[in-house]
Amino acid sequence: MDGSPKSDEIKRELSVVSQGIKLDQSLTVHKNLERHCRYFSVPRRQAKQRIEEWLALFQLRISSPFH
Repeated sequence: MDGSPKSDEIKRELSVVSQGIKLDQSLTVHKNLERHCRYFSVPRRQAKQRIEEWLALFQLRISSPFH
């Protein structure tokens, strides 16, 4: 499993449970949050809203539109 969105789907189907929160250091904070929302089946609209709230709460909002 290579860390792609498909690997998260495979892990869910196999009932693989991580031992802890894993962050991919090659991804931005925003992309890591998106990935975890997908993993836990958070609907896209809700995930987008939550991610924006979390980034603002922890002052991690990036001024660039390329996040």
